[in-house]
Amino acid sequence: MSKKSNVQFVRSVRTPKPKIKKPPKRKNVSQKVPNGTILQTRDEYFEGAGNYRKPGYQNKGNYRKAVVVDSNRNNELAVVKGTSKGKPLNNPQFLGYKPFIHTIDDEGHPIQVNSKFIINNSFLDSNAINEIKRDSLKNSSNSLRKQNRTKLRNLKGRK
Repeated sequence: MSKKSNVQFVRSVRTPKPKIKKPPKRKNVSQKVPNGTILQTRDEYFEGAGNYRKPGYQNKGNYRKAVVVDSNRNNELAVVKGTSKGKPLNNPQFLGYKPFIHTIDDEGHPIQVNSKFIINNSFLDSNAINEIKRDSLKNSSNSLRKQNRTKLRNLKGRK
């Protein structure tokens, strides 16, 4: 007969290694203004508008809608102006657009949310944003496509 011993095994308690907190990986997009945000503005607030005033809208408020298609960490925005004509988009808040990406305002500063560009509290879904961005970067004419890509690369800080 074998004798059973009353020996108990004691597990050694390991102290966990201290976790090192790494900073979160931040994408080069705005944390405040997500893509798809619709802004209200005026035509004369965009680069190259000069002294243009839309006839019949001189005394009206911000009548032009623009949608954010891209941004960077500094909350600088790339927007596409909405139009009643142009390429149709099946969305009641944003009827159509022309594939011109704007990144600079009339004073030569990057477009940001301020008194000129006001958030409209309505958004486009990601499918509509991807369609607008794809159309602006791939399906437009060659010279316009190059201009749009250059503007986005400068916005993101790439060479």
